[in-house]
Amino acid sequence: DLTEEVLANFQVVVLTESSTEEELRINAVTHSKGIKFIAANTRGLFGRIFTDFGEGFTVTDTNGENPISAMIASITKEENGVVTTLDEARHGLEDGDFVTFREVQGMTELNDCQAVPIKVLGPYTFSIGDTTQFSDYIRGGALEQVKQPKTINFLPLAEAQAKPEIVMTDWGKFDRPGQLHIAFQALSNFKQQNGALPKPGNAEDASKFIAIVKELNAEAKVDLDDKL
Repeated sequence: DLTEEVLANFQVVVLTESSTEEELRINAVTHSKGIKFIAANTRGLFGRIFTDFGEGFTVTDTNGENPISAMIASITKEENGVVTTLDEARHGLEDGDFVTFREVQGMTELNDCQAVPIKVLGPYTFSIGDTTQFSDYIRGGALEQVKQPKTINFLPLAEAQAKPEIVMTDWGKFDRPGQLHIAFQALSNFKQQNGALPKPGNAEDASKFIAIVKELNAEAKVDLDDKL
């Protein structure tokens, strides 16, 4: 059995296809002891992963994507210098991102400078702060995003179930993750109450499952799609 004494020997605990009850029990131990925790389940075409890496966990790359780079069309010389990228190259940056520069002609003080935070003004423009003390911009140059470490405080499963922070994977189905979050809990509760998962094509099991979903959703208040 995965007792508290056994769990204390590990740095990371991964559960697959476990019940919600078991996940809650084990995660309560791992969170209190600073042990990393991952739980994964699949149900047909759908999957669900929960992670709890504790408090004060540092992430060096928040999205796994390559750093953004873009060619520069102009840089203004003012208290809030504005960088404009070429028309065919949306910069793709977000407020608070950090960037540095290379191959800028004229305003050479920016080349290989310490990464500076930006404020997005539009798809092709952002500001970088005071550039009044720099030389005049002439032409050329490129920007490159410099990723910054981010500290995250993970919630234990008992709290995260009530207020989940869901990672979106398909913006075309924005309402689905909340419904699936409820559905996975309902399936676990159904199995705990009935000893097995709902039988395909069984109207009685379907009614019981829907009743559990509605009970769970009384607090979550997710907009449910009956067809889903």
